[in-house]
Amino acid sequence: MAIPILGSQEYAATMRMFQQMIEMENRTCEALAKEQATIRNPCNSNDDTVVSSSSSVINSWRERVVQWFYDLIDHLGENRELTFIAMNVLDRYTGCCSSSNERLYELQAMSALFLAVRIGGTGNLALSQLVSMSRQPSIQEKDIMAMGKLMIASLMWDQRLLTPADFV
Repeated sequence: MAIPILGSQEYAATMRMFQQMIEMENRTCEALAKEQATIRNPCNSNDDTVVSSSSSVINSWRERVVQWFYDLIDHLGENRELTFIAMNVLDRYTGCCSSSNERLYELQAMSALFLAVRIGGTGNLALSQLVSMSRQPSIQEKDIMAMGKLMIASLMWDQRLLTPADFV
C-alpha cells in the first residue's frame, strides 16, 4: 500500500487541521475546568492536602488505587479486566484535568471504577456501596455522579477500551 505524498498546500491544510484540533482540545479542557468549578465541586472542601502535581505523588496514589481496584473487583466477583478499563478512564481524565489533592484523585478513581463496572461489568456495584468504601467521609453519591458526568463529557468514547486480554 503506497503512502500518498502530500503537496505543500495539502500539507499546510493538514497541519492547520491538526492545530485546530489541538486548540479545540485545549479549549475543551479549559471549559471543563470552569464547569467543574461551577458544579458543586467536591474538591473545594477544607482539604489541606493540596500538593504539587509531581509525578511521584501521582504515581504513589495510582499504585494504591490500582491495588484497591483489584481488591474491590475481586470482592465483587467481576472480571479483573475491569481494572484496566477503570485505569484507562482515570488516566485519560487526569491527563486532561489534573488532580490537585488526594481527595479529588480518590473521587476521580471511584467514578472511573463505577463507570468501568457499568461499561464492561455486570453493573452490580451500587453507588452506596462505593461511598461506604471511601476513605473520605465527605464524598457522597452525588459527587461520584457529578464527576462521572464530567468524565463522560470530557473523554472521547469513539474507540473501544482495550485491555491486555484483547491482544491474546
